[in-house]
Amino acid sequence: MQQSGPYPTTVTFLILMIACSHVGDVEKGQQYFDMMTQGYSFSPEKERLSSYIDLLGRHEFVEEAYESLEKMPNDPGVCAWGSLLAACRLQGYLDVGLATSQKLFELDTLLYYQTCFRKLKDGWMHLLSKGSCDIWELIRATCGLYRKGKKMFY
Repeated sequence: MQQSGPYPTTVTFLILMIACSHVGDVEKGQQYFDMMTQGYSFSPEKERLSSYIDLLGRHEFVEEAYESLEKMPNDPGVCAWGSLLAACRLQGYLDVGLATSQKLFELDTLLYYQTCFRKLKDGWMHLLSKGSCDIWELIRATCGLYRKGKKMFY
């Protein structure tokens, strides 16, 4: 593509990162992300960032994905943090999962009344609830959401 002349768009990079994620080529996906952000100076939009986090998380680079989100100058958004939470659950990274759930709960406080967020919130809370009871109690306590005798999530 670079040799034939068409200028890639952010959608081009999104497709390339998704393809790399599904075939397991993390190194190539990271190259495309770097090319997008540094070579073409595209700022990583939330959709592209979510795909990049998914790429890292699916292939056990969960801690690197967390560090990438923490270093972002702009808010990475609920989708990126949700992708990381799904990866934590899939790969068994409890510590990173707790920190990620804390970020999601903070975003929930900030964005609770936005309609599209309510739909996303249900999805990541469902991910959290699929853990064992002990882990779920720990997550609720960590996030300060445990209330005496009240069920927080259904």
